[in-house]
Amino acid sequence: MTVLFILLAILAGSMLPLQGVVNSQLGRALDNVILATLISFITGALTLLPIFLLRNNAGAGSGLQYLTQVSPVLYIGGILGAFYVTLVAILVPKIGVANTMIAIIFGQILLSLMLDHFGVLGIEIRAFNGLRLLGAGLVLGGLVLVVKN
Repeated sequence: MTVLFILLAILAGSMLPLQGVVNSQLGRALDNVILATLISFITGALTLLPIFLLRNNAGAGSGLQYLTQVSPVLYIGGILGAFYVTLVAILVPKIGVANTMIAIIFGQILLSLMLDHFGVLGIEIRAFNGLRLLGAGLVLGGLVLVVKN
Protein backbone atom coordinates (compact mmCIF):
# COMPACT_ATOMS: atom_id res chain seq x y z
CA MET A 1 0.00 0.00 0.00
CA THR A 2 2.87 2.40 0.79
CA VAL A 3 4.26 1.91 -2.72
CA LEU A 4 0.90 2.95 -4.18
CA PHE A 5 0.90 6.10 -2.07
CA ILE A 6 4.46 6.92 -3.12
CA LEU A 7 3.48 6.44 -6.78
CA LEU A 8 0.47 8.72 -6.29
CA ALA A 9 2.74 11.34 -4.68
CA ILE A 10 5.08 11.10 -7.68
CA LEU A 11 2.08 11.54 -9.98
CA ALA A 12 0.94 14.58 -8.00
CA GLY A 13 4.44 16.02 -8.10
CA SER A 14 4.67 15.48 -11.84
CA MET A 15 1.69 17.78 -12.31
CA LEU A 16 3.48 20.77 -10.74
CA PRO A 17 5.95 21.48 -13.57
CA LEU A 18 3.15 21.18 -16.12
CA GLN A 19 0.98 23.50 -14.06
CA GLY A 20 3.91 25.94 -13.87
CA VAL A 21 4.34 25.95 -17.65
CA VAL A 22 0.62 26.32 -18.32
CA ASN A 23 0.18 29.14 -15.80
CA SER A 24 3.30 31.02 -16.92
CA GLN A 25 2.21 30.79 -20.56
CA LEU A 26 -1.29 31.95 -19.62
CA GLY A 27 0.25 34.86 -17.69
CA ARG A 28 2.34 35.73 -20.73
CA ALA A 29 -0.61 35.45 -23.12
CA LEU A 30 -2.75 37.66 -20.90
CA ASP A 31 0.18 39.90 -19.91
CA ASN A 32 -0.97 39.49 -16.31
CA VAL A 33 0.36 36.79 -13.97
CA ILE A 34 -2.14 37.63 -11.23
CA LEU A 35 -5.06 37.15 -13.64
CA ALA A 36 -3.54 33.85 -14.77
CA THR A 37 -3.31 32.72 -11.13
CA LEU A 38 -6.91 33.77 -10.51
CA ILE A 39 -8.06 31.80 -13.55
CA SER A 40 -6.11 28.79 -12.30
CA PHE A 41 -7.90 28.88 -8.96
CA ILE A 42 -11.32 29.53 -10.51
CA THR A 43 -10.98 26.59 -12.89
CA GLY A 44 -9.76 24.43 -10.01
CA ALA A 45 -12.76 25.43 -7.89
CA LEU A 46 -15.15 24.84 -10.77
CA THR A 47 -13.64 21.39 -11.24
CA LEU A 48 -13.99 20.46 -7.57
CA LEU A 49 -17.46 21.91 -6.95
CA PRO A 50 -19.46 19.37 -8.99
CA ILE A 51 -17.33 16.52 -7.60
CA PHE A 52 -18.02 17.73 -4.06
CA LEU A 53 -21.73 18.10 -4.76
CA LEU A 54 -22.04 14.67 -6.37
CA ARG A 55 -19.97 12.90 -3.76
CA ASN A 56 -21.39 14.55 -0.66
CA ASN A 57 -24.68 16.01 -1.81
CA ALA A 58 -23.59 18.98 0.39
CA GLY A 59 -25.57 17.45 3.26
CA ALA A 60 -24.75 15.69 6.51
CA GLY A 61 -21.28 14.21 6.49
CA SER A 62 -20.06 16.72 3.92
CA GLY A 63 -17.93 18.60 6.42
CA LEU A 64 -19.90 21.82 5.96
CA GLN A 65 -21.27 21.56 9.48
CA TYR A 66 -17.75 22.08 10.86
CA LEU A 67 -16.82 25.22 8.89
CA THR A 68 -17.32 27.57 11.84
CA GLN A 69 -15.56 25.27 14.33
CA VAL A 70 -12.23 25.06 12.50
CA SER A 71 -9.26 27.17 13.58
CA PRO A 72 -8.89 30.15 11.23
CA VAL A 73 -5.24 29.27 10.59
CA LEU A 74 -6.41 26.14 8.75
CA TYR A 75 -8.02 28.33 6.07
CA ILE A 76 -4.75 29.82 4.79
CA GLY A 77 -4.15 26.98 2.33
CA GLY A 78 -5.65 28.99 -0.49
CA ILE A 79 -3.39 31.94 0.32
CA LEU A 80 -0.36 29.67 0.34
CA GLY A 81 -1.48 28.12 -2.95
CA ALA A 82 -1.98 31.52 -4.56
CA PHE A 83 1.50 32.58 -3.44
CA TYR A 84 3.01 29.37 -4.85
CA VAL A 85 1.16 29.44 -8.18
CA THR A 86 1.95 33.12 -8.73
CA LEU A 87 5.65 32.69 -7.97
CA VAL A 88 5.92 29.65 -10.25
CA ALA A 89 4.25 31.56 -13.08
CA ILE A 90 6.77 34.36 -12.59
CA LEU A 91 9.85 32.14 -12.14
CA VAL A 92 9.40 29.58 -14.96
CA PRO A 93 10.01 32.09 -17.77
CA LYS A 94 12.92 33.67 -15.86
CA ILE A 95 14.90 30.62 -14.69
CA GLY A 96 13.28 27.69 -16.50
CA VAL A 97 11.04 24.82 -15.44
CA ALA A 98 13.77 22.51 -14.11
CA ASN A 99 15.51 25.21 -12.05
CA THR A 100 12.21 26.39 -10.63
CA MET A 101 11.02 22.91 -9.74
CA ILE A 102 14.26 21.66 -8.18
CA ALA A 103 14.49 24.82 -6.05
CA ILE A 104 10.86 24.34 -5.01
CA ILE A 105 11.53 20.70 -4.14
CA PHE A 106 14.50 21.72 -1.98
CA GLY A 107 12.35 24.31 -0.21
CA GLN A 108 9.61 21.71 0.29
CA ILE A 109 12.08 19.27 1.81
CA LEU A 110 13.56 21.83 4.20
CA LEU A 111 10.21 22.98 5.53
CA SER A 112 8.82 19.43 5.54
CA LEU A 113 11.68 18.25 7.74
CA MET A 114 10.96 21.05 10.21
CA LEU A 115 7.19 20.46 10.17
CA ASP A 116 7.72 16.73 10.78
CA HIS A 117 10.33 17.28 13.49
CA PHE A 118 8.17 19.68 15.51
CA GLY A 119 4.79 18.06 14.75
CA VAL A 120 3.37 21.38 13.56
CA LEU A 121 -0.42 21.68 13.81
CA GLY A 122 -0.68 18.26 15.41
CA ILE A 123 0.89 16.12 12.68
CA GLU A 124 2.77 13.01 13.76
CA ILE A 125 6.31 13.82 14.85
CA ARG A 126 9.05 12.33 12.72
CA ALA A 127 12.35 13.37 14.26
CA PHE A 128 15.12 14.93 12.21
CA ASN A 129 18.11 12.60 11.89
CA GLY A 130 21.28 12.05 9.91
CA LEU A 131 19.62 10.15 7.07
CA ARG A 132 17.07 12.89 6.58
CA LEU A 133 19.87 15.47 6.60
CA LEU A 134 21.73 13.39 4.00
CA GLY A 135 18.59 13.23 1.83
CA ALA A 136 18.18 17.01 1.99
CA GLY A 137 21.87 17.43 1.21
CA LEU A 138 21.57 15.19 -1.86
CA VAL A 139 18.65 17.27 -3.13
CA LEU A 140 20.72 20.42 -2.52
CA GLY A 141 23.51 18.82 -4.55
CA GLY A 142 20.98 18.08 -7.30
CA LEU A 143 19.83 21.69 -7.20
CA VAL A 144 23.40 22.90 -7.66
CA LEU A 145 23.97 20.52 -10.56
CA VAL A 146 20.69 21.38 -12.32
CA VAL A 147 21.19 25.14 -11.93
CA LYS A 148 24.84 25.02 -13.07
CA ASN A 149 23.96 23.15 -16.27
